Amino acid sequence: MSAPLIQGSGNPPLVPIDPVGASAIPLLLPLGLATVCGVMFLSGTSIITMNARKLEDVESNLLTKLLECQDEAKKREMEKSSLRNSLSECEKENNRLKNELEEAKRPEQRTIIICESDDGEIRCESPKTLKIESAIFGRTEPEAVVCPFTGTSLDNTNCRLDVRDQLSGSCDGETRCPIPTELQDFPGAADPCVGTYKYVEVTYTCS
Repeated sequence: MSAPLIQGSGNPPLVPIDPVGASAIPLLLPLGLATVCGVMFLSGTSIITMNARKLEDVESNLLTKLLECQDEAKKREMEKSSLRNSLSECEKENNRLKNELEEAKRPEQRTIIICESDDGEIRCESPKTLKIESAIFGRTEPEAVVCPFTGTSLDNTNCRLDVRDQLSGSCDGETRCPIPTELQDFPGAADPCVGTYKYVEVTYTCS
């Protein structure tokens, strides 16, 4: 069987070409480009090398992006932690200011001591009115400290009669109020310490 013929456009002489020899040319070439019948080819080894380099580049880019992403995540986590700390400090400061505000709103307490048989009263500037917080008739401090007595006295400091309810009934809501200082001023009450010179101690607010 004769070899196939290839005829050019200018009608040159017909030249037989060995099909086996022509097809084997690119396989016998080393790495790089080969020319077969005017066409350029890449050898298989060159293609593999280029694919490996592209894969390395992709892996390198992915690793770079991953590291950048991790750095960004750490940065955001630090920002979140800083924000949480700032919010915590703000909350503490807010609570402190609220407590101070509540304390400022709370009426100031005043305490007065009136010795037994003496005259005394408590008062508030209008329009504020009185509110009794606590009141006792007796003695919890020695005579050397409060209401000394020149006569005979046992100076009993474990002596107290709670008279808050009586004083609240007569003083709460008033702008001024006289304070009773003798036992008979508290009907039904027993003497908490017979023979001891006593006093009335009243704590009140104006609001």
